[in-house]
Amino acid sequence: MSREEPTPSEALGPYRLVERLAAGGMGEVWRAWDGRLKRPVAVKHVLPEILDQPGARERFRREAEAGARLTHPAVVQIYDLVESPDGDWLVMELVEGRTLREHLDAGPLALRNALRWGGEIAGGLAAAHAQGILHRDLKAGNVMITTAGHAKILDFGIARSLARPGTGQETGQEQTLSATGAVVGTTYAMSPEQALGLPLDPRSDLFALGSLLYEMLTGESPFRADSAAATLARVCSYRPLPVRTLRAEIPAEVSALVEHLLEKEPNARPREAGDVATRLEEARAALAVPRPTAGTAATPGPPPGEATWPSGRPPKAAGEESASATLPHGRRAYLRLAAFFLGGLLVVLALGWQGWRLAAPRPATTYELYEQGQAALRRYDQTGNLDKAIEDFRQVIGRNPNHAAAHAALARAYQLKFLNQSKDRMWLDQALPLAERAVALDGYLASARVSLGRVYTSLGRLDDAAREIETAIRLEAGNAEAQYALGALYEARTQLDLAEAAYRRAIALSPDRQYFDDLGALYLRTGRLAPAIEAFQSSIRLAPDGFVGYRNLGSAYYQQGDLVQAATQFQKALEIEPQPSLYSALGTLQFGQGLYPQAAQAYEKALELPGGANDYRIWGNLGDACRFLPEAEGGARAREAYTRALQLLADPLRAAPRDVTLLSRRARYLALRGDCGPALAAGREIERLAQADADARYRLVVAHEVCGRRDLALATLERALRDGLPLAEAQRDPELLALRTDVRYHRLLVRLAPAPTPP
Repeated sequence: MSREEPTPSEALGPYRLVERLAAGGMGEVWRAWDGRLKRPVAVKHVLPEILDQPGARERFRREAEAGARLTHPAVVQIYDLVESPDGDWLVMELVEGRTLREHLDAGPLALRNALRWGGEIAGGLAAAHAQGILHRDLKAGNVMITTAGHAKILDFGIARSLARPGTGQETGQEQTLSATGAVVGTTYAMSPEQALGLPLDPRSDLFALGSLLYEMLTGESPFRADSAAATLARVCSYRPLPVRTLRAEIPAEVSALVEHLLEKEPNARPREAGDVATRLEEARAALAVPRPTAGTAATPGPPPGEATWPSGRPPKAAGEESASATLPHGRRAYLRLAAFFLGGLLVVLALGWQGWRLAAPRPATTYELYEQGQAALRRYDQTGNLDKAIEDFRQVIGRNPNHAAAHAALARAYQLKFLNQSKDRMWLDQALPLAERAVALDGYLASARVSLGRVYTSLGRLDDAAREIETAIRLEAGNAEAQYALGALYEARTQLDLAEAAYRRAIALSPDRQYFDDLGALYLRTGRLAPAIEAFQSSIRLAPDGFVGYRNLGSAYYQQGDLVQAATQFQKALEIEPQPSLYSALGTLQFGQGLYPQAAQAYEKALELPGGANDYRIWGNLGDACRFLPEAEGGARAREAYTRALQLLADPLRAAPRDVTLLSRRARYLALRGDCGPALAAGREIERLAQADADARYRLVVAHEVCGRRDLALATLERALRDGLPLAEAQRDPELLALRTDVRYHRLLVRLAPAPTPP
């Protein structure tokens, strides 16, 4: 200890210290004698260095005052609080006996004891909750079993008020985690909301009670793992086996109660500790009543005065015959033959009915519908799959309105409708309440958090998205979808190195076509063509029947300057599924070859397909092509196309005003439409946000050049090329035709050329 220990004869006001009972990181507990009331007491000494923390003394006294108001027989009574220069002393009821932890060290409790003590603990919690007091650290070490055989709860709220911020107060699996106002409690005993730093209420103590009951009944802690981190992960996501599975003598209603207490979602647990106490007491009382076993139900006897016969009917009297035996012989044969045919007919009808019933399609179960929807959602790139997934998830929710996973999956499907098909904000407006509902139904379901985080990312609410996705990763560190969603979030923040790392983690956890496509697109964005091509080829290997990988691979070859390979990949994609993005890609290929009328036709075709007219990029591409048509034909069409592109950009920009991709596209469209003032005004902000985003910088190059700022265009082009922009992009862009005749452009290329290799 850090202080000089008092001797047994030392006095503390009216209390004389007799014997030190225990010591720990916060202080020590003494047996003492109350000289005024002539009774033994326990005195807990809290070390000065603990109380010297900001606000600690006031919190401790407030918790002590609240604890002193509790007068339940299952709660250790607080008598007094004594202040002294070397710390505060809490005077409490002295309980003779052993801790519940010591009892459990010998194995599971006798069923009757577990139910009695569990009921007493629940009763003590009910009394505390009625006073507005939470325990927050209910575990076997904080329960005493008296010599008279009753349970008493120790330390209501005291451990929380004294926890050192950011430290563990104990060791190993008894570690008490704390962070100011966030996570406080013993790892294996805390509730999921406590582990996540969420607000607590009495149902958090009920979860801890369920964990304690589980250990009392089975001898095993339901969530304890090899490390504190692993234990917390199990608390948040693992559903332990029912206690009755581990110990058959446990009544079914007790096993169900423990499962009820251990629900991850607080709203799904019992509402009050008093109800739990009542149910445990009823279960204990029922142990004294013999339960009938299978096959022992009494058979009702005959009515009074009637005999019973072994056959169940009285024997025939001497000479008595059955009714059929008295019929003439021919008629009896006729009846037997009719009965035979009638029986055969009934058998045929029964077999026919059974065959029809087996052949008839069985309606899918809710689980099967959900799995069908998930399978379709994973391959949303195939025609009709997204609509199939939406229909399946809607049916699941129709059958079970509280199916959290189906709400999350339907929100994801709507978000994908927005991103990949329609670009209509309506889909995001429908996705948001579904994702929020999923989290409200089960905040400990990682897929619900991921779904909400993705929707927030699409809406530009990036801080909200980060909170949800990080929570999902805490709930399930190995969730590939959460890592993928994190990559998309980092991309939206232009944190491209972090985005790449997150995509790679997702691929390592679960290689998926979509993960490779987005990683490849990130490489294109930063001018890394070789790894982009490799990523898209991996996507095609995983989904050779999907058009997306071929389309993306064609775009990479186009940026590399290999127009033949680009055309080949685009044609393969078209053979699989005509899409607006594919006709737009073909238009860009023709644009790069100077075939401007053909490019404009391809872009018009893209706009005519479902969803195409909602894509600002296709309108912008059409404007680019029309700029190089004869003025009488193309000038007005180009202005119209850029105007519509800017109108469609306005909504996503309102949601994400710092998105550098959106900002740079807007600046380029404004400049090409002739609005150079607002286009150039955004240049400084785009430069600051672009970081290693070569694509965003290149759009700014075009805006500067079109608006007559050649010096800025050249300086920005040099930075874009250093960031990885393929030189072929600048070499074939007709907007830079005049710039490429400037001697400064050629000197720039000399500066950027790699140094010659020495012989």
